Order: sequence, then C-alpha cells, then structure tokens
Amino acid sequence: PISRPSNIPNTVAAQATMLQQFRQLQDRNSTFVFMFGRQQAGKTVILSSQAYHMGTDEHGLLEPRRRVDNLKGAAYLKQLSESVRKGQFMNRTSVGSLYELDLTYTPNKPEVPMNFTFLEMSGEDLTKVELSESSAGDLPSDIEVYLKCPNLNLIFMVVVPYEDAEEHDYLVIDFLDYLKERKPDFDYSKLLLLVSKWDRYEGARKDEVDLFVKEQMPRTYSRLKARKATLARYSIGEVSDDNNEILELNMERPNVVKRWM
Repeated sequence: PISRPSNIPNTVAAQATMLQQFRQLQDRNSTFVFMFGRQQAGKTVILSSQAYHMGTDEHGLLEPRRRVDNLKGAAYLKQLSESVRKGQFMNRTSVGSLYELDLTYTPNKPEVPMNFTFLEMSGEDLTKVELSESSAGDLPSDIEVYLKCPNLNLIFMVVVPYEDAEEHDYLVIDFLDYLKERKPDFDYSKLLLLVSKWDRYEGARKDEVDLFVKEQMPRTYSRLKARKATLARYSIGEVSDDNNEILELNMERPNVVKRWM
C-alpha cells in the first residue's frame, strides 16, 4: 500500500470540517456585522456606544445571546457597556483576537426579535488585505470562514477616521476587492461607511459627509455610490480635552447605525 506523505493535508477531512463550520454559522440565524478599519480608527469606541445605546433604548430590548462556546464575547459585551456608562474608553482590540458579540434586539413595534453578531478584530490583522509592493495577505482563517460561508447574512461596516480619510482611500478599495474575491454573493451585501471622530472635525463639510467622502476619498466614493451603500458620520459625543474621558454620550449617531442594521 502507498502511504500519504505527512505534509499533504487530508482534503476530505478539511472539507468536512469547513462544512461543519458553515452549518454552525447558518444555524445561528443571525445577521453578522463585520467591522473593518485600521488600528485606532474607532471601531471599539463605536461598538461600545452602540451596545450601550441599544441596551438602554426605551424603544426596544437588547439581550445577549449566551453561548457556551462564546462566553468571551458575552463578557466583552459587558465590558463595553460598562466602559461607556463610566465615561471610559475601552482598550483597542489586541492583535490576533476576534470577538463575537451575539445579541438579540426586540423593538417595541413591531415586536419581532432580530439577532445580530458583531465581529471585531484588530486593525493590524484587518489591514493584511492592503496591497503593497510585494503582495496583500489573507485575513486570519477564523474570519475567512464567515466570508466563504454560503447563505450567511453578512453586512459590512467600514470605519474611517476623518483626519486620515484621504489615506484610507486605497485601503477601502483593497478591502472591497478582497471581499468580492472571497465572498461569492458580496454584491448583495449591505455596506456602511462611517466617518469616525466627527465631533473633532471643523472643516467646511461639517454637515455634508457625502461631499466630505467625495473630496477626501474619491475612489471609495465612486465605488460605494455604485453599490448604493450608506455614508454616515459618527461621534461618540463630548470628550475631555485629553481625550481620556467621555463627558457626554451622543445617542443620535448610534441610533442611525441601529436603523441601518
């Protein structure tokens, strides 16, 4: 008999494992919200204020979906909400970490529960899709499985800080191209571009985020408009002069994101 060399993977077993992962994701019956952005773009801050807003909103009820295999995500949700309540900023996501926040939001009218799963990972890991003089890399395998899974309701939230918007133009295009290559039904996915830290912006486009993106990120703007994607600004609220404390939380902007979801 001819034995299989040890360096050749068992493709049948690998495919079986992937199919099992696909079924587990599909069975969760959730809308997966993929947050993309460079390090320090504000993803964790946005997620914190979003969780706090939906958890204290009088127009609906937010409940964590506790899963035995994802207690880390439930604990992270608690930390996010507590940090905003105390006016504190959470530490940014560490490299190599992937957080899943499983939530059920039930609005008062209509009283129909909606399941959401926020996916957050470090900006350093996410920017592996950025093309360089050599080549772009792949996202970690634990996030790739979401992109490859068929019939999964996956929507995308791209976070860009206003002060670095021009530098993000090519990065966002690289990310969109990466998704199109990996996700067969990407053309049907909802997409939101959030310009973060908007409370600090004092430019001429203070009330015109569409024109701001058009001027600062012309390639991204053209691509997103062709997809009929949503553009919005985001502000955590009033912060201290040293940017270490949240003095007053902005509830309007999280509500915009909630309506989009």
